[in-house]
Amino acid sequence: LSVDSTFTLNTTLGDNSTASVAGTTKFTFLCTNNTPSGFAVLNNITVTESTPQVSGTVKLDENLTLQAVDPLNNNSDINFSGTLGVSDNLKDKSTNKTTTDAYNYTFNSIIIGSDDGGAIKSGAATFTTKGTNASGSWNYNGTITFLGDGKVKITINGTAYNVDLQTGVVS
Repeated sequence: LSVDSTFTLNTTLGDNSTASVAGTTKFTFLCTNNTPSGFAVLNNITVTESTPQVSGTVKLDENLTLQAVDPLNNNSDINFSGTLGVSDNLKDKSTNKTTTDAYNYTFNSIIIGSDDGGAIKSGAATFTTKGTNASGSWNYNGTITFLGDGKVKITINGTAYNVDLQTGVVS
């Protein structure tokens, strides 16, 4: 079963402010050997706004899948995979200052346990983020490797950190 929509919503206010939300969204239930096993979400949404004070655009791109590892087992672990991207471009009209941000993630077979309160057992994610604002600019990329037992290894621009998510201790 799949639902696929394209939509556009535009509005204008009395002060000549405008806003628009447009894009596509798709939601699909997944089956494995005729057994329901998960779902997939595909979204491409753009929000734009212009007021006398600010103008900007925000974009969301998702292509995510959540699926049982063993669909015949009611207590199966869950596999989470896909991509997620969020970006914006904003302008303060009174100062003429702009802000741009971009955040992109790729989730690679992140296994979520069913027997331990939904803790992440394994998998990895890669990320990139870059942007500029009044305070400066940044550009980071890296990986998050889930090691199990509430521990992760986070690598940012080549420097690795081991983090215990339960205690917050970084080594």
